[in-house]
Amino acid sequence: MTAEALKWLAALTMLIDHAGMLLFPQLPVLRMIGRIAFPIFAYQTAAAVRFTRSRPRYLGRLAVGALASELPFRLAVLGGSAAFGLRNVLFTLLIGALCCMVWDARRQKPALLALIPLLLAAAELLRCDYGAFGAAAVLLFFALAHSPRWAAAAGFAGLTWTYCLVRGSLFELPALLALAPVCAANGQPGRRRCKYFFYVFYPAHLLVLWAIARA
Repeated sequence: MTAEALKWLAALTMLIDHAGMLLFPQLPVLRMIGRIAFPIFAYQTAAAVRFTRSRPRYLGRLAVGALASELPFRLAVLGGSAAFGLRNVLFTLLIGALCCMVWDARRQKPALLALIPLLLAAAELLRCDYGAFGAAAVLLFFALAHSPRWAAAAGFAGLTWTYCLVRGSLFELPALLALAPVCAANGQPGRRRCKYFFYVFYPAHLLVLWAIARA
């Protein structure tokens, strides 16, 4: 499975998740399917940090996408709340990408590792979607990129179980289903028909679903 195919799978399951939340709350199976999306996005973010030609530009795209998505996310998911925080998942992925870069720089400057707990704490304190767990998932996929695939799968499974135990809910447990397509990834980027599609799709689909739900 190519990286492009993984992105489409993540986008589709995310759409199903949000449609279930906003339009079909009586069908919890849609939310269960939606748990597949985030692990794939976390894996893809880790891969992007590894292979992008310009890490600063990649961080810039994530930051712009996150800022553009905050209002749609608040309208669709938080009912228009103006509560403190940087809530949408692109902020989570941005912090996760920063963690990966710090991890990559540890050989030259080991002291930088002290930044990782601070970044994870920031994801939690800023109330980013998935919080510290989400950023840690990105870092896990990055740190174990050269390990056997079972190691990353086991690591993510352990992280997910811990997250479920801390929250006192098994809601995120179906996320483990995402390990099948992630482990099937062939490491090839695939054909990139529209480089910025997914940065646009995230806020756009939230706005469309929000508008339908209010109609």
